[in-house]
Amino acid sequence: MDTMFDIGVAFFFGAILGSFLNVCICRIPRGESILFPRSHCVSCGRLLSPAELIPIASYLLQRGRCRGCGADVSWQYPLVEGFTGLAFAALSAFYGGLSLDWAAASVLAAFLIVIAGIDIEHKIIPNILLLAALPFIALWLGWKVSGTGGDVHLILNSLLGAVFGAAMLFAVFWFSNGGLGLGDVKFAFVFGLMLGWPGALWALTLAALIGSIAGIAGMVAGKWTRKTEVPFGPFLAIGYFAVFLLLDSRWSEIIRRFLE
Repeated sequence: MDTMFDIGVAFFFGAILGSFLNVCICRIPRGESILFPRSHCVSCGRLLSPAELIPIASYLLQRGRCRGCGADVSWQYPLVEGFTGLAFAALSAFYGGLSLDWAAASVLAAFLIVIAGIDIEHKIIPNILLLAALPFIALWLGWKVSGTGGDVHLILNSLLGAVFGAAMLFAVFWFSNGGLGLGDVKFAFVFGLMLGWPGALWALTLAALIGSIAGIAGMVAGKWTRKTEVPFGPFLAIGYFAVFLLLDSRWSEIIRRFLE
C-alpha cells in the first residue's frame, strides 16, 4: 500500500514539475528567465490563473484553447506533463518507493526531458543546461563514492566514461563535417560522468541503434530523407538514461525473483 501511495505521489509531483519543464523548454532557447514573468498565453499575453496551471486537466477542460483569446495551446504541454508524471511514477515503482535513488534518477530524467525537448524543437543543446547538471552530477558522484568508503577508482572510471563518450562523438562531428553537433559532444561528456566505463559505450551504442531505427522508419514513412536534419539529443537521452537504470544493482534481484 505504501508503495502504491508513493507511486501516486511521484506521478502527481512529476506532472507538476512537467509544467515547469515546459517553461524551460520554451524559454531557455530564447534566453528568457524561467521564473519571470509568470506563466502566460503566448498569443495574447494574459497571465494564467491557478486553475489554468493544473497539469493535464486544465488542457483537457479548456479543450486545448486559451480561455482568453481562444488561441490553440500546444499539445506539448500536456504531453510533457503526462510523460514526466509517468516517468517519475515508473521510477518510484522501480526503486520501491520514494528514496534518494528515486530522487537522483528523477532529477536526471528531468534534465534529459528538457534537453530532448529543446533539441527536437530548436536542434540545439544549450550550454546552460549542461552546466546546471554538473553540480547535481558532482553531488551524485560524491554520494556514490562515500557509499564505497571513498573508492577513488569510481571517480577515475567516471572520468573515463565522460572522455570516451565525448571523444567518440567529437570524432563523428569532425569526420562528418558537422553531421553531429558539438552540443551532442558536450552532452556525452557531462552525462558520461554518471555512467563511467563501459556504461558510456553501451549508451552510445544504444543511442545510435535507436537513432538508426528511427531514421529508417522515418524514411520508409516518407517523413524524412537522407538530407533531413534529425536531432540526436533525444536518442542520446534515451540511451544514457536506459543504461543508467540498467547499471543499477536492483536488476540482479529482479532477475532472481523472475527466475524463481
